[in-house]
Amino acid sequence: MKRIHYPVIALILTIFASCEKDLSLELAETPTPPVVIPVPPVSKAETFQEFILTKKFQLRDFYSDVPIDYVQTDDTVRHETNLWPYASSYLKDDYDVFTLSTTELSIEQNELKMPGVPDSVLIRQYKVFEDDGGVHMTFLDYHYQPLTYDVYEFGADYFILSVRFNSSARLFSRFELVP
Repeated sequence: MKRIHYPVIALILTIFASCEKDLSLELAETPTPPVVIPVPPVSKAETFQEFILTKKFQLRDFYSDVPIDYVQTDDTVRHETNLWPYASSYLKDDYDVFTLSTTELSIEQNELKMPGVPDSVLIRQYKVFEDDGGVHMTFLDYHYQPLTYDVYEFGADYFILSVRFNSSARLFSRFELVP
């Protein structure tokens, strides 16, 4: 009887073992991909609305894009872009707080109040919306009455609203975050 060499048999068994197929992968089901629910893109109006909510802002600048005669009821003709001196002192003193409601605005009048309006806090409505012309905000004029503005720009701690003045100029109101 011939002797079988154990190292040769071990080598042959190792070769056969390495040639085995893994049947578990072939028989396994293809995994179902997770369901992905698309998130609609956030509009610029929604981003602006989220930015102003629950924050307090104060009017810090008022200007024009081109020189204008802002006061047209006097005999003096001026051509100015810096309109800050014409902003009412009570507006410069106000804090505008956009409450948790997406339409309610609290105006803290502070020391300087609008003549004839002695309330410390005024509640008004505002609205942010978007159309083909951009983002707009129905906010307040200098008598606390609704006026629709364009949202010209906003950053980490400010926003700028603009409105047409006559047919040749745009007026800008810059509001900054109050710490």
